[in-house]
Amino acid sequence: MPETRAFQILVDTATTIDDVITGMFLVNSVPARVLFDYGSNHSFMAIRFCDKLNMLVCMLPEPLEVEVGNGKTVPVTTYVSGISIEIDGSVFPLTCLVMPIPSFDVFLGMNWLSFHKSRIKCDKKMISFPMANVTHAIAQGEQGGCSHPLISMMMAKKSLEKGCELFFAYVIDIKKDKKDYH
Repeated sequence: MPETRAFQILVDTATTIDDVITGMFLVNSVPARVLFDYGSNHSFMAIRFCDKLNMLVCMLPEPLEVEVGNGKTVPVTTYVSGISIEIDGSVFPLTCLVMPIPSFDVFLGMNWLSFHKSRIKCDKKMISFPMANVTHAIAQGEQGGCSHPLISMMMAKKSLEKGCELFFAYVIDIKKDKKDYH
């Protein structure tokens, strides 16, 4: 059985350390918590999120043994394709292996990051994707330990169009030194 790797991390941990990038993005027009996982060989989708999308699951020709962060291996036998993820107004195709993932909906691994020629800036929690029209799509990761999902203006607009009620808050920590806002 071929073997691959997947890095597993909790959401609160992912938003507080500099070398991991995570955020909320639209996957098939559904908000998803995504981890850009350059420690993983492949891209993965949580079983529960795949069920939420009601995607057709396909069998792999041969099962994979996926080594997760605690050193254990998990057998993976299925994948989904025909998925898209929206980043900075651009839509990217996506195929994912399906497995139980506790904290995230989607892991985008090195196969996907390399295919899209991404440039990762860990210190800024930012990933840049070159586009055909000489511009770049930018994925800006969450900063600083926020345990509540954050949504982009695009996701907010789409939610409003579907009839959802939205509440926005802009919060400033007045105890912080002004020099911290560089």
